[in-house]
Amino acid sequence: MLLGGDIFINTEDPEEYAGFLEGRGFKAGNFPFPPPWEINSKMTQVLSAMRNAFEKRNLVIAEVGAWRNPFHPDPEEAKRNIEFIIDRLAIAEEVGARCAVCCVGSAGTGNIYADNISDEFYHWAIELYRKIIDAVKPKVTKMSLEILPFNFLDNAETYEKFHNDIDRKNQFGVHLDPVNLITSPRLYYRCSEVFTDAIKRLAPLGIVSMHIKDLIMHPSLPNTFLEEVPLGTGGLDIKSLLIAVEKYLPKDTPVMIEHLHNNFEYDKGAAYIRKIAKEIKIQL
Repeated sequence: MLLGGDIFINTEDPEEYAGFLEGRGFKAGNFPFPPPWEINSKMTQVLSAMRNAFEKRNLVIAEVGAWRNPFHPDPEEAKRNIEFIIDRLAIAEEVGARCAVCCVGSAGTGNIYADNISDEFYHWAIELYRKIIDAVKPKVTKMSLEILPFNFLDNAETYEKFHNDIDRKNQFGVHLDPVNLITSPRLYYRCSEVFTDAIKRLAPLGIVSMHIKDLIMHPSLPNTFLEEVPLGTGGLDIKSLLIAVEKYLPKDTPVMIEHLHNNFEYDKGAAYIRKIAKEIKIQL
């Protein structure tokens, strides 16, 4: 696995950004877009410079974020969002990223909407993401979607079915955030089994990038409350996750630390992962 961080600095210099990641011992990073760069006449040069800065340091560009809702109920907003995702997929292809990643989206204005788990929405998503992929026809990168609990793509089995149904095997890959599969006390306490089963099931389809983070469950509340916390401070079995990655996935699979607040937290999270990797004799 290639340990990386979804961490950015306020610079417009690709060399400085790639050097920043290298200096922290990361082997992968995400393309820092949209900020601090905006689309302009210099974009082609920026993309080329970013790709070169990563390549000469043997760093992998894991992801280009395409976080927009292509199913927005406002037709004009939906159109803009679809164009945004297509644009990000094209950028991922240009810089040689492993994937452009988006969530499926929502038929409502927010993430939570009843129709998001309907059969109709499932087939709508297949049709729309086929069109997005076909607009770019990527040869290097892949379009991918992140598992989230707010729509039908909330488990490994459904992801496997969706991957087969979309029928774009060379252009659609699996983005796996295994922690997003943990949505109940039963899954929390059986997270090792959940992680291993998901990675084993989805590995043959091509897992192009992964996220890694930690959760804690607050059992004193009358309803389940799972809170994301810095790596190493939660209750998840991160060791089992790393073992499954090592066993089932290619050695160059990016595994990205995310959602931390500052450089110190990312350094601490990376040190935690490296400590476990050393204990179980995994090369990062």
